[in-house]
Amino acid sequence: MMKKVKTYSRKGKKTVVSSSSKEKSPSLEDDEEIEEKDEENVEEEVLEASSKKRGKGKDITMTASALKAQNAEKMTLRPISRAKYFDFKSLKTKGWNLKEFTNPQSWSSFVSTQCQTFSSLEREFYTNMTVKELNEEKFLESTVKGVRIQVSQNFLSDVLNIPNEGNELYNSWFYSIGVTREQLLIEYIKPNHELNSTNLKDTPKILHNMIRHTLLPRCGSFKVITDTDLCIIHHLMTKTKLNPCFVMLQHMIDQCFSMKQKVVGLPYEMHLTPIFEAVGISLDKEKGQETFMKFTAKTISQLHITTTNMPIPQKTGSMKRLANQKVQEVRKKQKADKPIKKDIGSGSHKIVRSRLTHIG
Repeated sequence: MMKKVKTYSRKGKKTVVSSSSKEKSPSLEDDEEIEEKDEENVEEEVLEASSKKRGKGKDITMTASALKAQNAEKMTLRPISRAKYFDFKSLKTKGWNLKEFTNPQSWSSFVSTQCQTFSSLEREFYTNMTVKELNEEKFLESTVKGVRIQVSQNFLSDVLNIPNEGNELYNSWFYSIGVTREQLLIEYIKPNHELNSTNLKDTPKILHNMIRHTLLPRCGSFKVITDTDLCIIHHLMTKTKLNPCFVMLQHMIDQCFSMKQKVVGLPYEMHLTPIFEAVGISLDKEKGQETFMKFTAKTISQLHITTTNMPIPQKTGSMKRLANQKVQEVRKKQKADKPIKKDIGSGSHKIVRSRLTHIG
């Protein structure tokens, strides 16, 4: 039997994992085999290592319970990253067929999702979220309205209709596929311009907008281009398979446990709704909102994009003949409607009379 090989980046190193069969999704019965990563203890160690001294040399450290309470409080204050859906039909009117990039990845349905969002349930999900690991694969566990939720790569694939296959890359990834950051910046940034999303060439600029608001939704400056942004742009433009389930899980972990509270937002508000529905959480009495943004032909104009990725139709011989026939028909009609003039008389005395149309 052929062995399945996964390649992904962890802390800048390339890792290869081989298995003779497909890994099964974690379930409730797998608790005895699960190695839970205690995020509270990790953060406590960081705080203890960098604890500040106050007064006469007293070290101030936080206990795990205090840190957990503080984390819950901060979750209630964090902004929610607003989702955006892409209107492919509208974009075609401006000459942009973005499915050329999303279809090879099977992401078209993901980026065009439209559904209500439930901010209170989303905050509850991230407040109770922990990271666990089974067979060297991370997954998330949380509770919402008393319902236990386990989010694995296979679970995301089934619920969101996205493939659980492709390169598993996040953050430091350049070495894994043999490219450099500098090469990509030269390829994607306009010549002699600063490094920010405003100065991206037209196609990378549109794709970065998709990444910033839908694939890796986050708050903070829109102009920032991260290494993971470059990773996704590269895979979209080269039509190389990238595993969206892996990227999504890593991004949720990164945004939830990041210490940069001012710029971190809670992601995937629109895509959490089908997750809640899949595990049987009742949304009937919840107040839903349609807070998502739209990327349409109007957005293309706002981004000052004047190019297109769709071919301009060329006139064939039959089309030219049809156009000439229409021109001749218009000319004949104009000639028929023009008044007919007659000259009566001779010499220096000429009377010009127009044919009059009598209505009897």
